[in-house]
Amino acid sequence: MISLNPSRILLIATVLVIHCAAAVARSPFDAEPIRYSSASPDNAVSRLQKRLTDGKFDLQFDDRYGYLPAVLKALDIPISSQVLVFSKTSLQRVHISPKTPRTIYFNDETYLGWMPDGDVLEITSVDPKLGSVFYTIAQDEEEGPIIERRTESCMVCHSTFQGQRIPSHLVRSVAVDNQGHLLSGGQSFFTTHKSPFEERWGGWYVTGTHGKQQHLGNVTVKEGKKKLDLGAGANRTSLASKFDTSRYLSSHSDLVALMLLEHQTFTHNLITSTLYETRRALHDAGKVADDAVSMDKLEAVTQLRIKRSADVLVQALLFVDEAPLTSRVTGTTTFAKDFLKRGARDNLEKSFRTFDLEERMFRFPLSYLIRSDAIKGLPLAARSHINERIEDVLSARDSKDRFGGKAAKYRKAIRRFLIESPPE
Repeated sequence: MISLNPSRILLIATVLVIHCAAAVARSPFDAEPIRYSSASPDNAVSRLQKRLTDGKFDLQFDDRYGYLPAVLKALDIPISSQVLVFSKTSLQRVHISPKTPRTIYFNDETYLGWMPDGDVLEITSVDPKLGSVFYTIAQDEEEGPIIERRTESCMVCHSTFQGQRIPSHLVRSVAVDNQGHLLSGGQSFFTTHKSPFEERWGGWYVTGTHGKQQHLGNVTVKEGKKKLDLGAGANRTSLASKFDTSRYLSSHSDLVALMLLEHQTFTHNLITSTLYETRRALHDAGKVADDAVSMDKLEAVTQLRIKRSADVLVQALLFVDEAPLTSRVTGTTTFAKDFLKRGARDNLEKSFRTFDLEERMFRFPLSYLIRSDAIKGLPLAARSHINERIEDVLSARDSKDRFGGKAAKYRKAIRRFLIESPPE
């Protein structure tokens, strides 16, 4: 049992907010060189949008789920990635509760939110030149599948990340009551792969086993109560007693998918941060039109700006300060297998997608996102510095690097994989 101080409630709700309540805010990144709202996006959703507009593709409407099944298939997002959140922290918060949780599905680059009786599908896709780009699809069969891009209306909630103004995905921790409402005075923070296990997933449903480790999922703070029994939410493999799971494509909220979601959203945000800072640095140096300029062609102050941002990203790619696991973690769906299959093209992808789940998330501590289109979309100066820093770590040239410890024994293997199948 855990005692809760009513003035500083320690129940943590980890909440992925894909869209927030509609509001208008001028994006600070609409100016040069980003031009976020006016630039033409090129990502998985914009390409689907073009196919629909050109009449080359259609999405079938399902009487029960609307466009959800068709959109998941079109974007190659597995149903096994489904995770469930019941805190009221979304555009469609009025529909969300512990009895009607909201779902999130995702793959390497796109996130989709859906819930029963919801008015729209909420979608975010990572764009190599713009970062996170937001869309909705109205659940209206008569109007047809119309994909609309959302810019300023989403930036009230989605333009702040670690003190920076960038379009971002938010994995946020809040305190919630048994109706899913945020509790006044409750603690709030962002959740990443560095967050301690015991501080994760309040406000989420979680299916999976995790030994003696405790988390805050599957339980709520009841009015007037000061104690929370974390055992009630631990090691659950079924949610049938919590809500009507038959209304959903899956009855699970896979623990492994939740862990991956936290790493991926955090790293995507850092990629966007590096993208924006590098492009702004090049712009200020008069190099805006030349994303291919090498680092040695830049002034020292410009190099420093780029390196500072890229170094933080490198730490995330190498899982620096990842919270350790003390017991084996298992999910309840095929998500782990489905995720591995996405990297079946060569040994590098297979290796960096292989889970450990006993001491840490992955067997080899270099993120699969090193191969992502978002990384490939970075200007040359940033990419070359990232490669150089990773080489410093893997070759142990940097004795002060924080990559050491248990993961150090994998340096040679990771370096070999990169040499055999280097990122493009």
